Amino acid sequence: MDKHRKLVGTLFILLGSVIMLAVSVMLTYNYLLGHLDNVIWNLIFIPISVSIMFSGHFLLKNKVQFYPYIIWVAVMNLIIVPIGPLISIYYFWFHYKYIRTQV
Repeated sequence: MDKHRKLVGTLFILLGSVIMLAVSVMLTYNYLLGHLDNVIWNLIFIPISVSIMFSGHFLLKNKVQFYPYIIWVAVMNLIIVPIGPLISIYYFWFHYKYIRTQV
């Protein structure tokens, strides 16, 4: 069980880091080209990536009080199409298989 918790936490942190890196590249590119309306739209993804990284941190530190928050982040991850649904489904499986039986 501990192995799955650490793996899901690491995947959340990696996904948040990749999103933050992509947002940084897009912000720089759009700013240099002068597309300021795109810069504002790109700023929306910063809180999303930070919340994903925080949820991975909470999983790695086994902060049980933040599990409802992590469920909402996993639901939010379902819209990040290539990788987000896979990580979210893995988290839902982990949560309902192990966490729900312990609480």
